Amino acid sequence: MFMKNSWKRALALGISAVMVFPAGAMASSSSTSIHAEDVKQFQQAAKSASLPGNETKKKVEMYKANKEMEEFLNSNTFVIKYNKPIAKQVHKKAGVKLVRSLPRLGYDVIYIPKSKKFNDVLKVYQNEKTVESISPSVKYKQFAPALGDPKKSKMYHLPMLNIDQAIKQAGKHKVTVAVVDGGVDYKHPDLQGQLLPPYNAADPSKTPARDMHGTHVAGIIASKANNGLGGYGVNPNAKILPVDVFNGKAGANDYTIAEGILYAVSKKVDVINLSLGGFGSSPLVEDAIQQAIDAGIVVVAAAGNESTDVYAYPAAYPGVISVGNVDRDKMLSDSSNFGPSVDVVAPGEDIYNTGYELGKGSSYATLTGTSMASPMVAGVASLLKSKYPNLTSYDVENILEKTATDLGAKGYDTKFANGLINPVAALKLDPKSLPVQPDYSEEAVLKTAKPLKNGENSFTGNIQSPGEVHWYKVDLNENEHVQTVLEGADSYDYGMEFYFIPEGVEEGVFIEHNKSRAGEKEAYLYTAAEKGTLVIGVKDVNDNYHRAGQSTYTLTANTITALQADANTSENPVEITSFPYAKGDFTLFPAEPEMPDHDYFTFAVNEPKVLSISLSDIPGVNAALSVSMVVDEEGGEEEVVMANDNGPSKGEVLSFKAVPGVDYKITVTNEATMMDGDMGSILALLGMGGGSIDLGPATTSAFPYQFKVEERQLPADEDGWPMAEDLEESLENGTIDPQTYAEEKAEDQADFTENMIDEEYNIDKEILEKAIPYTLGEEQSGYFQVEGDEDYYKFVPTTSGVYELDIVKGSSQMPMGTILQYNEDIDALLPITEGGDDILGMILALLGGGQQTNKTTVALKAGEEYVLRVANSTYNISGDPYTIRTKKIADVPKESDTDQNSQEKAANIKQGTTYKNYFIHTGDVDYYYFKNGEAEKIHRLSIKPSNVTAAQKATIPYDLRQPMIFSGMLIEDTNGDKMIDEEEALKQVPFGPSLFEMNFEPTVDLAFKAKKHTGYFVEVRSLMSAKPNLLPYEVKLSEMKSSLRDGDGKVVNHVPQKPIALKKAKDYLYVNGYMNAEIPFGDVDHFALNVAKDKRYDITLQMESGLDGKVEIYNEKGARVASFDHYGSGDEEIASINLKKGKYFIEVSETQGRASAQSYKLTVK
Repeated sequence: MFMKNSWKRALALGISAVMVFPAGAMASSSSTSIHAEDVKQFQQAAKSASLPGNETKKKVEMYKANKEMEEFLNSNTFVIKYNKPIAKQVHKKAGVKLVRSLPRLGYDVIYIPKSKKFNDVLKVYQNEKTVESISPSVKYKQFAPALGDPKKSKMYHLPMLNIDQAIKQAGKHKVTVAVVDGGVDYKHPDLQGQLLPPYNAADPSKTPARDMHGTHVAGIIASKANNGLGGYGVNPNAKILPVDVFNGKAGANDYTIAEGILYAVSKKVDVINLSLGGFGSSPLVEDAIQQAIDAGIVVVAAAGNESTDVYAYPAAYPGVISVGNVDRDKMLSDSSNFGPSVDVVAPGEDIYNTGYELGKGSSYATLTGTSMASPMVAGVASLLKSKYPNLTSYDVENILEKTATDLGAKGYDTKFANGLINPVAALKLDPKSLPVQPDYSEEAVLKTAKPLKNGENSFTGNIQSPGEVHWYKVDLNENEHVQTVLEGADSYDYGMEFYFIPEGVEEGVFIEHNKSRAGEKEAYLYTAAEKGTLVIGVKDVNDNYHRAGQSTYTLTANTITALQADANTSENPVEITSFPYAKGDFTLFPAEPEMPDHDYFTFAVNEPKVLSISLSDIPGVNAALSVSMVVDEEGGEEEVVMANDNGPSKGEVLSFKAVPGVDYKITVTNEATMMDGDMGSILALLGMGGGSIDLGPATTSAFPYQFKVEERQLPADEDGWPMAEDLEESLENGTIDPQTYAEEKAEDQADFTENMIDEEYNIDKEILEKAIPYTLGEEQSGYFQVEGDEDYYKFVPTTSGVYELDIVKGSSQMPMGTILQYNEDIDALLPITEGGDDILGMILALLGGGQQTNKTTVALKAGEEYVLRVANSTYNISGDPYTIRTKKIADVPKESDTDQNSQEKAANIKQGTTYKNYFIHTGDVDYYYFKNGEAEKIHRLSIKPSNVTAAQKATIPYDLRQPMIFSGMLIEDTNGDKMIDEEEALKQVPFGPSLFEMNFEPTVDLAFKAKKHTGYFVEVRSLMSAKPNLLPYEVKLSEMKSSLRDGDGKVVNHVPQKPIALKKAKDYLYVNGYMNAEIPFGDVDHFALNVAKDKRYDITLQMESGLDGKVEIYNEKGARVASFDHYGSGDEEIASINLKKGKYFIEVSETQGRASAQSYKLTVK
């Protein structure tokens, strides 16, 4: 539902980033996961980009970064569901462009030009009976990665899942798994013979765009066994159908994904893997998945990597097997999603398999994420189908859940779901022992349904098997009603189905109702349009169950003969003459069937009053409150304030200041309210929960609501800030008329909302002087006495540490806290947190992920002066207080530098020594200084996260050990005075990712030539530095070998004059060497190998992290016999080769000509 004058509008930018931008759950290399919060941190990093001394340039870069984000956010593309094809003239009348039509699913995809207002377009389709719903087209991200198999030892998941035994238990039937993902590397040697012809769903005229993610997923499922390369897949006998829906881009549109799924259905695959997703629900994708399930295809999807229990799609759709991920110790990965929508878990952390690198091509990689866990399950599903090809999707899910190894609380739990998949147990289970899929035919349901009696009914039950539905029935006459309320156990998400069979009609009308999440109340009022029988089904929407009976629910169903709409109308409102006022007998039941209801109340005041208006919970109804005022003699009205913040079955509260001389009208309604203005953002739609505007009947209720209007006496504003014009006072004094008042109020709110997003502050010493004293560790309450109110609190920590700030909200408010630190040098307060670091938490709360908290984690220094700014992001007055709570949660580790964040205070470093440090404080920048000696030398700068044990990680809260992505620069201090002048500032060599790239590397490896007697500054910052990070990182400077010291002399046609001899060990040959620097086209070392008789050799080359070694073998005439470059940087090359008697030369090189700081080792056995 679009919200006007709502905090959801203020969060549009942040919500968009999480909804549609590809960062929520990226798989990453080198065992480092990048999580959904990265996008928010990426934007914050753009604000603090390393641009010394140039604020203008910094703002330009910040603007560019935000513009880049907006390209992903404001697509203006919508999906329309229809029951009959929509005529072209309807789209023309709406002024939209038809992007794509999917008649198999009953959808049109449209694009709304920026010149069009969304409300105007919506009205056109609302008048079309063929149109059922409109939803935003969402983008999904990739959740982000006899010869023997030399890398099998790196695949810990194979023994964990006992895959060797599972393969032996599998059947002989051919199976195909569709990988709907990024493009699969169809040239990869470990996938040769495993792939069917690939398909590009985004652009069928093009070959799929190969990428790392899709290739890795395909390899986990079915990379080849016993081919002398890599390891092997969960089912190396399966075939892969690669379906590219990303086409080399960062995000994929839902309509492209739907077409990819339909393509897989048309090819009659057995399993579909979807290692992609996002928080936005797409009915288009859901319908495509349902077609796949109806065709007998097993659909498996990644649960997401946001470390939340909020539903991610498509994994949360009914019938999809949703997979969370665990590590090698069978512990839930930090990043893995969890909760009621997850079905099973599988290994997904540090998974080694096939990969693809730009520039190199086929390779291997270690990736982390539920994207890696999902193909584990897809592979096991294919093993089951190879043995029992007639298993349905229902059967496969039932087997996997029933045979899973329990990891958490006994039975199903919301952390590990049904447990860790157990392939061997699954394959040994006799399908005949499975419960028969319930018969939910009309005849069977009517026969087994429990009857309702007239009046009140109450039933309790529990779901103890997958797909179980409990049925109830009642006969109704025309215009009779049944009001239902369903409450379930906290860990289970229950929904209802309504099936009405009119008298004398064979086929009934079906309605599915599920508006709330696990543990929340569902309610629905059904009204019979004619005489017939209503059947009510109760089910777990995620097919969860508990055999011990803990999955309990209570259904109350009241049959009602007649309901009357309330008599008040816009022309005949209820007049409120005094306060407090209370009314408890009105309902949101309309006079006209299937239309929204509006109840109206009017009042005026004879003196200024702050009024609090409250509306109680109405089961099943998403109600809204608003106050409008008459602005002209013709009775024209303008909205003053509204509240629609809490969702279905939850009440609303708003407060505002009423002034004399104005006629006010309060509206209570169940109508969806649309955001005014042009279609700048699609995101409030996503906050509806269902993900679309349902153009069907409004949700009504037979329950009367409690409505109150009370006067509140608020204390004087605590700090007198901000100093702004009191529009209510101006209106009361006649300085402005009602129309001007309404316009200026709307403008003030827009300015406030923009300020909340842009985080622009006008802060000076006056605020510091007026700020309210506060002591850390104590509770303190405050009020928002005026619209747009901001309260400031000042404090000085007595001890340094990491502190948690929590602002507990009152009614009609969404407080956001920003901490500012006084900077004595410029005599100003500078923000060190960006309006609270839990923007993602607010978004997840909007989507149904529990209560939103306003917690901020920040490192504070003892003796420093700070200010806490508290603002109400709803802009409104609040009649109830907010409460500030703070506590110290961790000590600050000792850093290697003084944390002065300046080049003058840089820590001196020496080559060959490792220096550990931390990013603790917001905007922390660490400086190091190296002074070269008498000779020019090549050095390599290495920056990487320090290795920590599992036990060490366990002592640090997850929020305080986020992954680090390093950025910064190397700056030459030409004169060696440890100062940077203007000319030297131009000699910057930046490192780390560009702000406009989404390719994050967790390490830095930078080689440079150090001039004699010259100094060098190293500036290091973390791109992900929104919170304190208690994990250390390390910096090391290493000297490179820079001369031809190997002694292999002149080389002609790969035949060296003086080849280097291999050293002898007990049963193998070996040598240690370096890749020397300053060699044109890169260093190549040559070694002699004399083969006395035909023999098989195993060759291994191990180079340091960051280098990609290559081995080539030539005969004595210079003809190449073999070349080995299968693996990537830091991954040892392993190969086997049969050599005939003779003389050979082994060449060792680095694929990109990079030099080494550490020796490599070549082994020949």
